[in-house]
Amino acid sequence: MSNIHINSFPVEILTEIFKSTLHVHPNLTELDHPDLDGNFNLCVQYDDGSMKVDAPTLDISQTCQLWRTIANSIPALWSRMFIHLGCEKEAYVDLAKLYLDRSSPALLKLEFHSYRDGDYVSIFNGGILLLQAFIQERRRWRVVDFNPTSIGMFYQSLQVQSGNCENLETLCLPDESILLGIPDLFCNMLRQSPKLRTLIVDGQTVHQFVKVLPCNQITTISLPGMTAQRMNWAEYHSFFSHCPNLRELHVTSFFHPWRSSFSVANGGTLLPNVCKLTVENRYWFSPTNPPTTTATTHSAFRTYSRR
Repeated sequence: MSNIHINSFPVEILTEIFKSTLHVHPNLTELDHPDLDGNFNLCVQYDDGSMKVDAPTLDISQTCQLWRTIANSIPALWSRMFIHLGCEKEAYVDLAKLYLDRSSPALLKLEFHSYRDGDYVSIFNGGILLLQAFIQERRRWRVVDFNPTSIGMFYQSLQVQSGNCENLETLCLPDESILLGIPDLFCNMLRQSPKLRTLIVDGQTVHQFVKVLPCNQITTISLPGMTAQRMNWAEYHSFFSHCPNLRELHVTSFFHPWRSSFSVANGGTLLPNVCKLTVENRYWFSPTNPPTTTATTHSAFRTYSRR
């Protein structure tokens, strides 16, 4: 049987094949829900010692003219991107800009990394240009994850023009924020963010962001495991006091049982409006480390929440 070119199929069949492809491919969907947190329409990542690119939306759009037309007519198919800022090749910048262009006017879900095999990468011009391109589109940011990204490395090289993050709903702060200029950089990037409600904080220096973030708007805060292990709780207690409308607090502990100092309550007014507390303990217990930390943690937070 001779091969038949895809363009020879009727439009109706090609359209149905396209829809079926979107349905079965996790990185090819215009939907956005928690089950898709790890799926991206574009992924520029560092793997096995080299940069690798997965661009499924672009791939499918190049299959035939009809599929290109359909893909280009659905901006959401181009709107979820995972970008490693350790890029040396500026060709990646052109690819990212293509996705930014075709995703407009859809809101963006972005995840940035700058970590390689235990060390932060050197600053490459490609990474600077990538970050610059995304910052210029920050009015379309909806969910942005800067962890693990040593964003401070880029501070001196970035040019942040005036603008607002008017659609930003969820922000994950960088895990290392002690570098000079970080709060100023975020202040310039965020400007006005009236829809920001959720913070994911995986760092030790959240107090630096108190004057930058619209804390009175925050209703949900998540503290991942590394934070629970290494954080200075006094700093977080102070930060919570700037979030009067905090309704949900999610805490995950991975490693060492939480320090006894955490359980000390001082007045019980730091979390006056929290109505949902989730404490997840993923500590690997052993005979010498009994599983008592979850109850202790929950009790301590209930004390802080008590009116």
